Amino acid sequence: MESRSIKGIQYRTVALDRAAVNREARTVRVAISSETPVERWFGVETLGHSPGEVDLSRMQNGAAALVGHDTDQHFGVLENVTLDPDRVMRGDMRFSRSQQGEDLLNDVEDGIRSKISVGYRINDYQTTKGIGDAPDQVRITSWTPMEASLVAIPADDRVGVGRSLDPNSQAPEMSGTRDLNTNGQQANHERSSAMPEPITAPVSQAVAQTPDEIRAAAMNEALELQNAGARLGLEKEVREALGRGLSGDAVRKMITDKLVERGGNPFSTPAAAVQLTEKEQRSYSIARAIMAQATNTSCFEREVSQEVSKKLGREARGIYVPTTLGMKRSLDATVQATAQGLISQEPVTFIEFLYAALALRKCGATFLPGCVGNIPFARQISTPGITWTGDDPTLAVANGDQILQVFTMSPKQAMAKRQYSKQLLTQTAGFADTYVMNDLAQSHALGIDLAGLFGAGTSNQPMGVANQTGLTVVPIATNGAAPTFANTVALETAVALANVDTTNAAYLTNTKVRGVLKQTLVAQAAGSKMVWETEANGKGTVNGYDAWVTNQVPYNLTKGTGTGLSAILYGAWRELIIAEWGALDLVTDPYTLADQGLIRVISTQLVDVNQRHIQSFAAILDAQC
Repeated sequence: MESRSIKGIQYRTVALDRAAVNREARTVRVAISSETPVERWFGVETLGHSPGEVDLSRMQNGAAALVGHDTDQHFGVLENVTLDPDRVMRGDMRFSRSQQGEDLLNDVEDGIRSKISVGYRINDYQTTKGIGDAPDQVRITSWTPMEASLVAIPADDRVGVGRSLDPNSQAPEMSGTRDLNTNGQQANHERSSAMPEPITAPVSQAVAQTPDEIRAAAMNEALELQNAGARLGLEKEVREALGRGLSGDAVRKMITDKLVERGGNPFSTPAAAVQLTEKEQRSYSIARAIMAQATNTSCFEREVSQEVSKKLGREARGIYVPTTLGMKRSLDATVQATAQGLISQEPVTFIEFLYAALALRKCGATFLPGCVGNIPFARQISTPGITWTGDDPTLAVANGDQILQVFTMSPKQAMAKRQYSKQLLTQTAGFADTYVMNDLAQSHALGIDLAGLFGAGTSNQPMGVANQTGLTVVPIATNGAAPTFANTVALETAVALANVDTTNAAYLTNTKVRGVLKQTLVAQAAGSKMVWETEANGKGTVNGYDAWVTNQVPYNLTKGTGTGLSAILYGAWRELIIAEWGALDLVTDPYTLADQGLIRVISTQLVDVNQRHIQSFAAILDAQC
């Protein structure tokens, strides 16, 4: 027996008992799922309904009732969902009073709509291999039902339970093996939810393989291609290509050609990218979004959230706010020092918090918005060389396989908690939007900046540049000392020795170091410049390279007996990758602080940080200023 963890949305159908319709309450009691075995192309699947096997958290929190698993056709909710002793999950499907809800309820009463299909995500399963030609027995030991839908045609109507007949749900059997559908269509196994250790292996190795190993390798290649297609928005194309029997190389060429058509941008259509017109952007109100979420009322902003949710393939805990909108507002907004009418009748002086400068975007870090799933990257850590030989080179040519190191970026959850006055959100129009958007966007941006620079890599946070193994640290003195021009040049040399392209490299430090370097001569000769030369817009230059400051770079480091020491970072910042999964998710709590007239807002963002090559950076950690 083998056990694996997988992900993806699956579907099953069950017959609906129209005698259970309660017209007055607009509900029908439905059997949503059972342990009836269903023969799939990968084996015989049984959905476990024992205690602990079904996660009912979504179903018991007003899960959606849809038509054909289409989130655009949301006609009702599921209520009173239970897992009964006979190992059947049941619930009340309540129909809305909209015209669609009325029509569907009539169809159910008339027996026209008679099938319920449950959409579910598999968390874990166990496979017992079939003996001889017998199919594998697959028991789903942990799963989360996501929604229930009215469907017209099930795949197998003979037993009353089966997959809904979705053209995208038919997955071909590959290389004579069986495996679970995990991406809604294809298999996509995850050995562990934790980030894997970097794998170092030659690109090409000539190793004899058994037929079983060859089949397994073919399956693994197919899974990798499916994962790549899902991440790059080419899931359908890859699935169809594999179904036609194209080779792995042919599928890779197809993916490359598609990326070229996009201009080489694998994230040209981010998962969370919702295109708003200029008019829609101007009318978007985050204050209205928070109030609508708190009071469960409809508004344009909730429609935008639903679009983001559909593109991401997951529901918001609260309401999604596109981060591109938030970023634009936070950078463009100007908050007035005095806001007349902030709370309706009384003028209130507003003092904006003095945020540290957002540095990584200025330095040129690479931002990847709208990521989907874990994102693998490969570093080349050795370069094949050449061997000079005579006329007969067969015994003299050294092995020249290049070595790749694989690392994976996976979403890490960053959360912030704020509270805003109900009067602020409802009575101040544009000012409230400016203030709230700026407040939320800045808090997350600062946290991501700090993680990218000095994240510890523990307590669920990313590991920043300064704490990465392999970072070149240039020491000044045993107990620290004032930085000199020679010290800054040493940083440049350390990076250049690693063959890094420093065309757009930059320095990054804090205001204390800048103050010292603005008073430090490059050389003692007459007419010498200062190490730090100031330019417009807060940017400086050091030895011809851009230089930026942020007080998120620490000035409280210690070394030997030295205290109050500062850091100076230098590098090719495009090598720093900041990946973002989705949008800002806002959950509102109008109850906890209700007696104070405040609404609590909890914001969540999924982000990770890593570097293509840590050799692209060098640091001084003992600058006395």
